[in-house]
Amino acid sequence: MFLEKSCGISCFINHRKGFRGIMKARFEDFHVHEVDLTGRKVQLEHIQPVEKQDLNVGKSLEQKLEEVESIYPNHAISDHLKQILSGEQVKFEIAVQDKETRKLLHQKTREHFDEQVGTSGTPDTIVFTNYDPKKHKRSQKLGKYLHFTLYKEDRDTMECINTISRITRIPSKQFTFAGTKDKRAITTQRVSVENGSLERLQGLNKTARNFYLGNFEYATQRLMLGDLSGNHFSIVLRQLEGAEHVQESLEAIAETGFINYYGMQRFGTRSIPTSDAGKTILAGKWQETVDLIMCLKDEDIGEYKEARELWLKNRNPEEALQKFPKGAIAERAILSSYLKHGMDNHASAIQSIPRNLRMMYVHAYQSLVWNHMASERFQLYGQKVVVGDLVLLGSDTKLDNLEEAIQDRLDNKAQVKIVTQEDLDKYSYMDVVLPLPGSSIQYPQNEMLQKYKDYMALDGFDPLEMKGNLKEYHLKGSYRKVFAKASNLNYKILKYTDDEPLIQSDLQRLNGQELESQGISYHSRRRPDCIVGRVYTLNVTVCHHVPS
Repeated sequence: MFLEKSCGISCFINHRKGFRGIMKARFEDFHVHEVDLTGRKVQLEHIQPVEKQDLNVGKSLEQKLEEVESIYPNHAISDHLKQILSGEQVKFEIAVQDKETRKLLHQKTREHFDEQVGTSGTPDTIVFTNYDPKKHKRSQKLGKYLHFTLYKEDRDTMECINTISRITRIPSKQFTFAGTKDKRAITTQRVSVENGSLERLQGLNKTARNFYLGNFEYATQRLMLGDLSGNHFSIVLRQLEGAEHVQESLEAIAETGFINYYGMQRFGTRSIPTSDAGKTILAGKWQETVDLIMCLKDEDIGEYKEARELWLKNRNPEEALQKFPKGAIAERAILSSYLKHGMDNHASAIQSIPRNLRMMYVHAYQSLVWNHMASERFQLYGQKVVVGDLVLLGSDTKLDNLEEAIQDRLDNKAQVKIVTQEDLDKYSYMDVVLPLPGSSIQYPQNEMLQKYKDYMALDGFDPLEMKGNLKEYHLKGSYRKVFAKASNLNYKILKYTDDEPLIQSDLQRLNGQELESQGISYHSRRRPDCIVGRVYTLNVTVCHHVPS
């Protein structure tokens, strides 16, 4: 089994004694709720079937105005909209520098006030006026994109999307989302689908295993990668050791932050990390990639173990295909390709795997490089800004969320600056970014450039030459902040007597299912908000086990 250190996770900002506990002892101990661009925590609010004509209707004028106002509060937007809706000839302009905020204001105004309010603007402003069909874009009554909340338990985001695609016969490429979420967890996020069938999607709740769809809503815009403010985490750490150090440790996380590593879920949950397959794909070693995907894993049991053993013994694709369960998406795609194109056509076998899954392998390798480079930079420079560092110019919400995104689909027009001696007093360590390897990014102009070269040379790559043999693997790269901080960080220490769930899930709440016990809380602390950059919101529950 691969450990954090092998994935580059090896440094701590703070050198306090700290505390120990078991994270994800059960998947119910790790909950992730997406936080959308308006700052709202995404929750599963209902899963009952609804009629198409009932969506996006029934909201009062005040509710609609409040939704628009919440996107950019304290600018009297709702007051001006009321004037326009009353029939007055009004034109008002406000400065909105953030592109994503402007986009959301345009979108919500058109959805709620179709043919009543018109919007236009410049790269720095948005203008609200009375609707003019000759000037303003007309929104569709319902919109061509169906948005819904995906609630899943112990399942991968792409696994769920591919399952939904297979059952509903809606191509997987029509589904988009702001970012992937942990597999070994209970997670909630928004998904959009172009021209999706409401009836088919709602019908999945009758037969779905470990995931549910709800909160359906039509919109004129699809979700794009990075369209989130952050994530809200609720985490249980069991078998706590060092309870006396919890308070100072969590205060340090909130005040000085942490190294913004890609978590272990980025590299899969198997004994062979997904980054290994990404490395061989980038190198064009197709047969080696097949062998990594098809080989027997330490954790294989049941059908998976039998199918792999049968394949390794006989190399008969038809026979193995009958054994592999439908959830083995990559394995079944490889075997089907061998039946169709022959056993020697390993390149076609890899290309037959759904693109989103292939690219996740590749991006896992990029993430692996980034993690190792983040550790190298911290060991070299600590929490200092040095000449040759890279910092982002301006504030880009989407760039702050790229760790959740699939990097090759970004336009990569982020503007970065190479820090000079004169700039050292202008930036803090929280501004520093490091690139994910690619052909359209800059590298730091200090010792870190050689660190990239040395590390990637071990795998046969040159960071300055990242254009692969196939256009699909011409990675553009991106940037990620080296350090992050958490907001809304609070915790409580519980005593519990068995391995019962200690966090109520959205589904349990909907079903009126109360937890049998919340444990015995004997210490808790809530910190005030301290939002810096990307939003990570955390609830941490640390638990002592009491023998029954």
